[in-house]
Amino acid sequence: MKLVTRSRSTVHVAVGVLINDVNEILIAQRPKGKPFPGFWEFPGGKIEPQETPCQALLRELHEELGIEINPDHPLLLGNVKYAYPEFIFQAPVFICTSWERQPQPLEGQRLVWAKPFDLLSYNLLPACKGICLLLQEKTDFIARERKRNIFQDSMNKIIKNVPNPTR
Repeated sequence: MKLVTRSRSTVHVAVGVLINDVNEILIAQRPKGKPFPGFWEFPGGKIEPQETPCQALLRELHEELGIEINPDHPLLLGNVKYAYPEFIFQAPVFICTSWERQPQPLEGQRLVWAKPFDLLSYNLLPACKGICLLLQEKTDFIARERKRNIFQDSMNKIIKNVPNPTR
């Protein structure tokens, strides 16, 4: 008997973990009509051939949520890989703590701000469970970066409000 194996394609996705001022994380429920309806996921989407992962993330967050992310703010947290039966999911995972406008469900998805310890109580896509493990491993790193970003944002606001010296 000959064993037949089929190769699975790899789907490259950029994922954003948005963390608000009270340390809640944004997750979205996949709507009906899309693959895996009803499952919860972190925002993001496929990386187009001409895009870097960061460019894809900025585009996807704008399309899905209507928000703008400063290109300097997404911080690469790590990479997650998960083998579904039909394909292999591979994603760089970015932390985002600063954005313009309130996230809106522009693609029919339901949005929830969840406490980190509640994430696993949602029916997450299997690959997203790996993202939760990555978040758990990098908790101290995230806290340090969050403080640095808050400090940077505060300094930028101060600088914007300082009048230019005239000569």
